Amino acid sequence: AKAEPLYVRVLKVREETLGPDNPQVANSLSNLGTLYYHQGNFAKAEPMYQRALKIYEKAYGAENPHTANVQNNLGAIYLDQGDLAKAESFFKQAFETREKMFGPNNPATGESINNLAWVYMDAGDYAKAEPLYQRSLKITEQTAGPDHPNTATCLNNLGVLYQMMGDYKKAEPFYQRALKIREKALGPNNPDLVSSIGGLADLYRLEKDYAKAEPLAQQALQLSEKKFGPKHQMTATAYNNLGAIDEGMGKYDKAEPMFQKGLKLFEDTLGPNHYKTGAALDNLGVLYREKGEYKKAESYALRAVEVTEKARGPEHPETATCLNDLAKVYDAMGDKAKADPLRQRAAEIRAKGKTKSASPQPSPSSSPT
Repeated sequence: AKAEPLYVRVLKVREETLGPDNPQVANSLSNLGTLYYHQGNFAKAEPMYQRALKIYEKAYGAENPHTANVQNNLGAIYLDQGDLAKAESFFKQAFETREKMFGPNNPATGESINNLAWVYMDAGDYAKAEPLYQRSLKITEQTAGPDHPNTATCLNNLGVLYQMMGDYKKAEPFYQRALKIREKALGPNNPDLVSSIGGLADLYRLEKDYAKAEPLAQQALQLSEKKFGPKHQMTATAYNNLGAIDEGMGKYDKAEPMFQKGLKLFEDTLGPNHYKTGAALDNLGVLYREKGEYKKAESYALRAVEVTEKARGPEHPETATCLNDLAKVYDAMGDKAKADPLRQRAAEIRAKGKTKSASPQPSPSSSPT
């Protein structure tokens, strides 16, 4: 909050003294874009980056480190918004520039590889994502060292990938090693531990090890509120994950307010048609089905299918999850005629791949001053 007026003031001074197309103006725009990105305010961040990109391209050309950094950061915004086609395009442009200018084993090249892997993982294309994540980890370990926080990010993302593939035993040591590195580098209560702690909590939930999952999920929520504030999408994810653990333990009265808080935050920060909003709706549909409140369950499950299918596409694994959960509602209501075609469609999608909830991390590039 304190940084924004200073960045805005510097931008205004540079525009007035240097002109609107000076690279120093682009630096200020990029700084503001990065500030808004970390606040989760993508609507404000995007035009800052877009304007900075035009200035850099005009001043330095398409193949320049500044240009690549902004392309990378625009890719991160589109990825968070669920626009995988745009994200892939910008990440690829940044990767090609970085590889050409810095070589295949440079940290910036590794960052781009990591981000491309995330696009493919988000699309459910795990076969494409895995070798890229492995390559990014190798580059980062060689350049930053095995105990660097950037190495922890790569390890965490591999943990997410294996979790999404359903290989929980393979995922756990990646999460554990990432957490250990971050605790050593940052301290045990640093808010930057939230992705490792939250990832482990979600993994233990999926393994139904609630005794391990619950305290970690509570810690992740506290750290999210400390790092991002109470009205950020990462805090919404923490509420959602804690609700899922309470639901798994049959504590429906504790789970419901967690899910409702998560849903409201996703709607407020990302909009009613974002895929994370769809996932939150689906969670509530499942909860109300388990409570025997079938009309409520149907309402949420129908909305979940509509939002997820629009945001992710009709063939995405998350769409299959929502279709299957809606089928279970109709099963519980005794409406086999509605349930069977939904289940069949979900099975056809799942034949192509499957997904589990998790939170990987993109690597936004730092901005020049």
